[in-house]
Amino acid sequence: MSNPPARPPRHIGFLDPIRVLLVLLVIAHHTSITYGGSGDWYYREAGSPEWLKTLLSVFTGTNQAFFMGFFFLIAGYFTPASLARKGTAGFLRERAWRLGVPVLVFAALLSPLTRALAAGARGEDFLPALWHALGQLRFDPGPLWFNIALLMLSAPWVFIARRLPPVASPRMGLHAAIALAVLGCGALAFALRLAMPVGRSFFHMQIGYFASYLLLFYGGGWMAGQHFLERVEWAHARRWVWLAVAVYPVLWLSAAFAGAFDGDTWRGGWHLPALIYAFWEPFIAAGVILGSLALFRRYLPQPGRAWRRLADASFAAFVIHPPLVVASSWLVQPLSSAPLMRFVLAAPLAGLMAFGLADTWRRHLAPRQQDT
Repeated sequence: MSNPPARPPRHIGFLDPIRVLLVLLVIAHHTSITYGGSGDWYYREAGSPEWLKTLLSVFTGTNQAFFMGFFFLIAGYFTPASLARKGTAGFLRERAWRLGVPVLVFAALLSPLTRALAAGARGEDFLPALWHALGQLRFDPGPLWFNIALLMLSAPWVFIARRLPPVASPRMGLHAAIALAVLGCGALAFALRLAMPVGRSFFHMQIGYFASYLLLFYGGGWMAGQHFLERVEWAHARRWVWLAVAVYPVLWLSAAFAGAFDGDTWRGGWHLPALIYAFWEPFIAAGVILGSLALFRRYLPQPGRAWRRLADASFAAFVIHPPLVVASSWLVQPLSSAPLMRFVLAAPLAGLMAFGLADTWRRHLAPRQQDT
């Protein structure tokens, strides 16, 4: 890797389709929970066969290993440039507005709407459920815990950035540095889950998953000056992709033959399943993230206006997707009695509605912003 300019650009073309696909994956992830996948969600339908529950749980478990961490990496990567352009006060003010206001809007309006739609999908009267939900005055950020986490991580960056040494190519070699990060992430995840097992929340955030979020957000910010994301090539990513492929079956084989998911031992504590899960995730994340960066950089370096338009709408689509996922699940109920078919219909419908409404808002209703 050659030495690039010191400051990263404001826009990297090949990240546009990655951002869009990640949001679509979030939408599919939450839709899959509706039909039997593991995880928490506003609305779940009964009647899914065990094989479908297993299939969708594998899907959600695989997603969890990398997709939110990928978001934190991208967010951290652009944080230094935003801070340099706006200054400390402007940066913190912009973060509070851009991240905090959607949380308040979601908690006050979209969360009650989502809960009311879930009640309607269960056969209850929608309007009384909506009035009841609005009257509860319940703070529920839903998936926008991500915004809260970004606010919490962004503020310390202002002070951390002043004390960080310039990043250089690691003396130990790129692959050794990645291996150290992967193993460190697994060890930190295992340690965090001794106190906060998976499934236990603190201020609507599952701290047990924060090892990778911390590493990727601050690591992304530290590497931004060296343009690391724009320089990942298939030669760098290949061995991590194949390693992820080799490691991937370990978790599911331990579940199938050793009962790793029987009970809660995989969630945390001094248990072998918890140790396997904690180290399995960063190996999968390294392969998926590095492989995606290398392939999109190589084959879609300048994806064009359509992808840029969708990418510009992706954050708003993420914010508004929960009620649309529940509404889509409700809408497809009359179309099929098979849970798998309902999932296949509901997930793309929710994605289309989320990006369609988000694009309409951004292009015609939202106030103009200088920064994405």
